[in-house]
Amino acid sequence: MKQPFPVWVVHSPKLVDRKEACVASLSAVGWSAQWMEGHEPGDLGFRFWLRHVRNPTLTWGEISVYAKQRAVLEQVARAKTPALVLEDDPIFETGFASRAEPYFTSLPTNWDFVFFGASCGLEHPADAATPLFARTGSTRSMSGYLVTPEAARRAANALRHRAIRLPIDLTMNAILREEGLRAFWSVPALIQNGSEAGRYRRSVTGGRWRMLNPARLLRR
Repeated sequence: MKQPFPVWVVHSPKLVDRKEACVASLSAVGWSAQWMEGHEPGDLGFRFWLRHVRNPTLTWGEISVYAKQRAVLEQVARAKTPALVLEDDPIFETGFASRAEPYFTSLPTNWDFVFFGASCGLEHPADAATPLFARTGSTRSMSGYLVTPEAARRAANALRHRAIRLPIDLTMNAILREEGLRAFWSVPALIQNGSEAGRYRRSVTGGRWRMLNPARLLRR
């Protein structure tokens, strides 16, 4: 299958095995990607944490992924075409190219986001008018989604002006509602999550930032 859209991958450079596997998976279907590898916890700087983070129970990894996802949306907003955004642990099952092609060639009318990534077994019945897709009001996860430049611009702007209180997927659920963005899920999910499937150790669950409450410090 010819690559239908540019691809961005959200990635931590420390996770070398993930990048190698992801590059191989993309190459197997004839795709290439741009990589969002900055915005590591140490890159963000102490001032960022004080100004923006309002939930001390979020992990370093959750906040880094949040920042990377926002940065990718800013990149897509400046582009002329939609983009497919992946986290770095996708699993493309056998026959992915032939399964996915009908989805990419029959996208719903007036879509803003289409979520292809699997999460916790979540599924939704397809709409009669779009038998490959279900209209929803939320993400399924941020592990694999298609976004238009205009929707990326609106989402990135909303993220830029709100404090970080929840992981990126839950924050995006609120933004989809607030901005009236049209979100769809593929039926079923097409891209499996390697962390959920046990292929990789989860990378965002350690290092909770419990020792420092930025909201308390900013009130001083």
